Amino acid sequence: MKIIAKYILCASILFSCNSQKLTILSNDSESIEFEEVQLNKILLDPSIYNEKYISSKGYASFGFEMSAVFLDKESRSKYNSNNSIWLIPARTLTITQCDSIEKYFNNKKVRIKGKFDSKSKGHLGYYMGSLILYSIEEL
Repeated sequence: MKIIAKYILCASILFSCNSQKLTILSNDSESIEFEEVQLNKILLDPSIYNEKYISSKGYASFGFEMSAVFLDKESRSKYNSNNSIWLIPARTLTITQCDSIEKYFNNKKVRIKGKFDSKSKGHLGYYMGSLILYSIEEL
């Protein structure tokens, strides 16, 4: 009976740990008001959102020369840069936080918050703009 109780306890702990969603925030993000904008609207006319603090949802992709959020899973799997924005970690994010972002959020649906720059086109100028990333949250 004790073995079954221990098994149930261990299983419940593992399940609760795996079901928690991670959020990483920079120190600055709490004092900023972010405008909620659909990613497809940003991609249609990036200049409208230039220098604005925005919050949006998309699919994260991190790796070698890759740090972006894509409009949908298909765009992410095909690395369609016309359907994505480049992510630049805010200076107030620590190295540990940046490492965690790359490891934990890769290939997941996320909410991103940050300051958008329509003139900065990311790696090799391929993206629709860049976002100085203040916050990322798994959805």
